Amino acid sequence: MKLSYRFTPKKNTGGLLIPSEAVVKICQVAETYIRKVMALTGNRIPSEDNLFPSLTIIISQKFYATSDQLFPTLVDHCLSFPSNEEKHTFILIKQIVNAYLRIRIFSLAKKYTDRIQGPSVRQALNKLILFNHQ
Repeated sequence: MKLSYRFTPKKNTGGLLIPSEAVVKICQVAETYIRKVMALTGNRIPSEDNLFPSLTIIISQKFYATSDQLFPTLVDHCLSFPSNEEKHTFILIKQIVNAYLRIRIFSLAKKYTDRIQGPSVRQALNKLILFNHQ
């Protein structure tokens, strides 16, 4: 008998994983918070030391009340945890938010750096130099 879960990641022919609806929803909320922070700071990345942990906590708290609806297959799994430990769904939500924030903030930082540095002279003249020195 083969077990199938509703929210398991699926692979397409290229080997890429398709995220579940819950992961997409968490990432969409994280994106709205990133855009709010960027709007408050004038489209600059905040230079706080605790940016990732503070944003992770703020965003993941939005989902603590609805964690059972996000991951319905993990409801039985969460009942086996003692009351003093953190539920597996909470850990999962925090890790999803933290991973998305790191990818997104690093992407914003790379765009900001490229805009400051301008076009690379080496990249613009690369073929000209290579073909002249053959």
